[in-house]
Amino acid sequence: MENYDDLLKAMEHFIITQEIRNKERIKIKNKKGSPVDPRLWNITQLHTIAIIKKKNKVNNALLTNSLNISRAAVTKIIKKLLSEKIIDEIMLADNKKEKYYTLTESGAELALAHEQVHGQIVKKYINVFKKFSGEELKSITRFLNEI
Repeated sequence: MENYDDLLKAMEHFIITQEIRNKERIKIKNKKGSPVDPRLWNITQLHTIAIIKKKNKVNNALLTNSLNISRAAVTKIIKKLLSEKIIDEIMLADNKKEKYYTLTESGAELALAHEQVHGQIVKKYINVFKKFSGEELKSITRFLNEI
């Protein structure tokens, strides 16, 4: 039987480190002076904002499929984003039944802040990836896909 203690400790360290980083607060002021802080939002909410920024005619069905989450989860996220004035809800003139979402000014600033943080994280991970061989990266990928 293999001894997995070192691997389990490394995973625990990684998870704890990520949780600490996620709790850090980086305040970014928008033009009106109120805080737009990407660290106040969970990753699914931020990905929802990113999808709304990138795509046209974003509705609940598109978000459900893009995020691979339930309709109820999308509804909860949308309610939160609407209540915080991060998104607006619109209806097209030719379809009064379907609701679509656009970013508010604060939402656009939050999306930009998220893109910047995301870019920094990707660069950091790529620098770590460069330390591993192609075969090691395949093993790591296989491992992550299994958990």
